[in-house]
Amino acid sequence: MVATQRPLFDAPEPLGRDSTCLRGVLTADGPRDGDEFARACRVGTEWVVSIRTATVRGRVIDRAPLGTLAESFCLEVTFKLARPVPIEPGLRFRVAALDDPDCLATGVVGPMDLSASHQGGDPEPEAETGVGLSS
Repeated sequence: MVATQRPLFDAPEPLGRDSTCLRGVLTADGPRDGDEFARACRVGTEWVVSIRTATVRGRVIDRAPLGTLAESFCLEVTFKLARPVPIEPGLRFRVAALDDPDCLATGVVGPMDLSASHQGGDPEPEAETGVGLSS
């Protein structure tokens, strides 16, 4: 009997896709402190978003504190990007305020529902599971 060879690691297919919507958790990490970042990161403000090799303008369309954490420590932010970029959960990204390049933050892309029938569209919020980003 011949044993079938299995790969050493069964890697799942990547969860990425091109999207114009980026949702993630951000913390300030530049010369400005967390309070200044939280004040600057308002709905409607424009930011330079760097993710993978892409640098693109993004507008804040939603923001919220993450659970009970102070906004100066951590924010959940959704950006509408100027063009589609490859995004997948867990990717790190950086943002800089368009009007204040010293206002910086680093983030991690949050979960998205990739079972949506449209491609290249915006990620849909993941079902409420008690884990991950709040809606």
